Amino acid sequence: MPEARWWVDGAWRQEALDTEIAPTSAPSLMEERHLITESRIRRAAIEVVARRGFKATIGEVAEVAGVSPRTIIRHCVSHDRLIVDTVKAMFDSWDRGSVEAGLPRPDDDLDGWLEGVTRVFAGWSTRT
Repeated sequence: MPEARWWVDGAWRQEALDTEIAPTSAPSLMEERHLITESRIRRAAIEVVARRGFKATIGEVAEVAGVSPRTIIRHCVSHDRLIVDTVKAMFDSWDRGSVEAGLPRPDDDLDGWLEGVTRVFAGWSTRT
């Protein structure tokens, strides 16, 4: 899987990209940069939303991602879209059966479920 490196807070950060690049067609430099930026935004948004919930700001996500707030807006259009996409990504990225067992069902207590999900992800983000 492709990896990305960037300079944040005086140290290099390195991580695997979320998106696999097909080996038969090399992406252009612009496409590759776009994928790297999206990956950084997605991971930062998950980290910040896990800590702050719906109070997460574009500025906080931008700071963690190492990009400008304007870059976040170019990729996500709005704060609401960023939060919705992030919660969806969080929900899609974990095994519902094992984690959800200790949480209320979203249909019964959406607020309780969202709080539980953000606590789980906050724990995950402090381990990495």
